[in-house]
Amino acid sequence: MRNTQTSILVNLTEMNKQQLGSKITKMFLISSYLLLFAFFFLKDSTNGFGFITDRANIPIAIAIANIIICSIMISYSLIGTQVQTLLSLFWTFQFIFFGIVNYSYLVDSFPFYLGGLAEPLDLERATYLSFFCNFTAAITQIILANQKKSRINNQFPFNRDLTIFRHRLKILSIAYLLTFIPVVNFIGGSRFLFNSGSIYEGFLTSTVPIFSIALSFVIVIPTIITTSLLFIRFYLNHKVNYVWLISFAIWSLILSYPPAHPRSVVLFILIPIFFVVTTKFRKLTIIIVLSIPIVVLYFSNVINRYNGAIKLESQNYATSRHGDYDAFMQLALGIKQVTNGEFPILNQALGSLLFYFPRSIWQSKPLDTGVALAQMNGLQFQNLSAPWILEAFVNLRVFGVFFVSIFIIYILSKFDNSFNKNIFNYLIAAILSGSIFILLRGSLLQATGRIAFSFLLIYYLSSNFRMKKT
Repeated sequence: MRNTQTSILVNLTEMNKQQLGSKITKMFLISSYLLLFAFFFLKDSTNGFGFITDRANIPIAIAIANIIICSIMISYSLIGTQVQTLLSLFWTFQFIFFGIVNYSYLVDSFPFYLGGLAEPLDLERATYLSFFCNFTAAITQIILANQKKSRINNQFPFNRDLTIFRHRLKILSIAYLLTFIPVVNFIGGSRFLFNSGSIYEGFLTSTVPIFSIALSFVIVIPTIITTSLLFIRFYLNHKVNYVWLISFAIWSLILSYPPAHPRSVVLFILIPIFFVVTTKFRKLTIIIVLSIPIVVLYFSNVINRYNGAIKLESQNYATSRHGDYDAFMQLALGIKQVTNGEFPILNQALGSLLFYFPRSIWQSKPLDTGVALAQMNGLQFQNLSAPWILEAFVNLRVFGVFFVSIFIIYILSKFDNSFNKNIFNYLIAAILSGSIFILLRGSLLQATGRIAFSFLLIYYLSSNFRMKKT
């Protein structure tokens, strides 16, 4: 008997060693791919600068450390028993905007985009702050992963009775079909659907948040309906009305037409639909996540976001000289303004929490953080990003960055590990996958309304109705 027990323990130990060795190998391969990608991209994009940098060596070394940490954490998120899709998306964002872009700004002595507004010291401080948040987030994820291993379950143990959920989904669909035509006409009609710039103009010309409410109504509801129907059909293997599913899927694709809409809208609609697929096919998830840096850095500028024109000619890939990668520079400018006494504690957070108050009633309502920075720096163009590190810093300084780093990893880890527990968790995780780049790139004020509306709809569909484990 003892010999049998000893043999079983030995076999389990050998299996654990093999699994650990396999995970280490996968992590090494994925991290190596990402580091090689970063090396060749930066070599190619910074080769034509023609300037000798005057930056100190330590900030450049820290920027390289940021790239390494993010590469390791992307691979760590992808090689587990269950792929952590949300966390891998978070680290991909950090890898691009606070790793590669960070390094690009430091070695470029004359960045064209906002380059004259930040001092070298501001860029160095932004580099150190990026490292602080990346390190804090990485340690938090590793600690949480060790605590939650027992919760991971590759199956979808849902009760098969979906009557209440289907009924509410039909009510939501009918309400949308009866009202979406006048709402679409209100926000621009065919111009909204097919012409670039109409959404941004709508935000500029609207003095109350009615345009934001209408936009959220138009894009959030079909996204949730399509995601729910795909989940019921392809995960729970229940029949659905294909006319119902296909109609909302096609409408979602129309709403996500890239030449007409900002990337935030396109990603918000499409990624939750992909989430249904990626959570079931592990290898596909890994391929999609690892392809994101290629798409963002090489192909994001193919479509002009202001006029919808397609540009197929050779591109300038220097991220320090293009407005689409302004997140790191915005952090540097935010640090500069905080040092100058701007941004009272928690002032920006108050505006985001009370987003539903129209500015016509609340005259002193805080501006979008990106807009506020643009005005402080005397910029005419004010549609600038406000990444999550900046939002955390302007509200609670370094303490804000520390606590928000932990909070973000906790929330993403929670839904990565429990999205297969019930329909509420699943839909929240799907919407978070589409919202994560909006939330991380900012600004928080622009994202809050849409996220809050999405969560309210999901709560309506799933309240008092949990598909319990069998």
